Amino acid sequence: MDNTSTRRFLDKMNVCVHNVAMVRVVSDGRFSVYVYNEYGVSHHLPHCQVRWADGDAQVSLPLLTVIAGTLPSAARRLLKEHQDDICLKWNELNPGRSIE
Repeated sequence: MDNTSTRRFLDKMNVCVHNVAMVRVVSDGRFSVYVYNEYGVSHHLPHCQVRWADGDAQVSLPLLTVIAGTLPSAARRLLKEHQDDICLKWNELNPGRSIE
């Protein structure tokens, strides 16, 4: 899939990204957690995107505060269980904006 096709696909999913560099950090079958590389276009606090069949939410890192959407309790548990891995991936993908 080329960049134009990928952007159209993401637009249909209501994903607003400045690039297509995203990594699924963890998934439990129902919920998936993604971290994006912002390539110098810092448009948010450090955050992750949680997606599931019925919705999605943006959650700040490292505090796990919901920025947008609503977060089911099972998704919050998944974030807490994998918080260190998610923060490490954010730091890896966004080295100029590392989480302290």
